[in-house]
Order: sequence, then C-alpha cells, then structure tokens
Amino acid sequence: MAIFDSQDWAISKIRNVRHLLWEIPEAALATYNSIPPALRLPFNARTTANAVNSYVIDWAQKKFDGVRGSEFFPANGTTYHLFNGCVIWYKQLGEHGLPSNYPTENAVEMMQGHFSFAPQRPILVLGFQVDEAMQSLTRVVIQRFRSTGRLKFYVELEKITPRSHVVEMPAQTHDALATRTRIRIKRGPEDRELFAQENE
Repeated sequence: MAIFDSQDWAISKIRNVRHLLWEIPEAALATYNSIPPALRLPFNARTTANAVNSYVIDWAQKKFDGVRGSEFFPANGTTYHLFNGCVIWYKQLGEHGLPSNYPTENAVEMMQGHFSFAPQRPILVLGFQVDEAMQSLTRVVIQRFRSTGRLKFYVELEKITPRSHVVEMPAQTHDALATRTRIRIKRGPEDRELFAQENE
C-alpha cells in the first residue's frame, strides 16, 4: 500500500481517471475557441483565464458525472473537486510551469497544500498549459506542494498519439473528444531531487 500523501499515493488516486484529467482542459479549450473570434477581441489575459477556468469546471462536472467518490464543492467564488480522498484544484499554469494565482489568503493557503473545508484531504493541483495561440493543450501535470509552498512532487500526464490518425475538422471537435483518450503516467522528480535541481 502506498504511503499517504506520497507520489505513489497520488498516482493511485488518479490512475483510473487519468484520461478524464486530460480531456477536461482539452474540452474546455475547445469550448473557449468555439466563441467567435470577434467576440473575444475585448478579452484581456485575466478575462481569458477566467473564461477557460469556468469551462474547465463545467467540463469537470460533466466528465465526472456518476463517477464514484467525486463531489464538487462551491466555496470562495469558485468550485473545488473532492475526489477519492483528495482535493483536485484545476489551475492553468504560467510560463514557469507553476500555478498563476492572485495572492488571496485562500490561494496562499491552498498553495501550501491546505484546504480549510476538508483539512484531511491533500490538495493535488491539476495544472495545464496551452500553446501561445490558445489553440491546443501542451501539458497536463499533477502537482503537490508542501506547507512551505515548495513543490513536493509532480506527475506528468502524457497523451499517447497514434502514429497515423485522421485530422478532425473544427466542427467535429466534440465528437472527437467522445473517444477515450489514451494517457501515459510519467513520474516526475520528488522534493529532494527538485531541491537539488533548483540549487544547481
């Protein structure tokens, strides 16, 4: 049995739903891009991030509908995902690969791995990055932070792309997402290795 709050423990929690954790931000980005470009012209970076995040939560609720152990918890103006003994916090990552947060008291607390509404549940950040044009998903990663705010470990979710595939037209985006995505789990370094890398 995996040690509580270890990398192996985190993998055991998300292994069977790893395809959903990739499909959620992928579907959210597709939905965002279904907004006519002319209507997106007034969007600044914050508006865009808020729109994508709203779609992420919406798609998370759809994808996890009926999944055992899944519950969505609205609080502090957002929605948190309680799943399988942990809290999944969906966050778009900045250029440095870490969550971009406005430093509210709640955000600071959560970046230290604490969730006051469910203190016994470790927080796993489901981080995702998109390309500069906001057209495709480039990275999905599970991150766990220590109480100091330092990254404890991360786990990469890699999409397995067939060697030959048919390119879907934009109108078929949602049909394409209906097919289960094949995702490989790739272990990242843990805190000692991360600390050593930071100090090289």
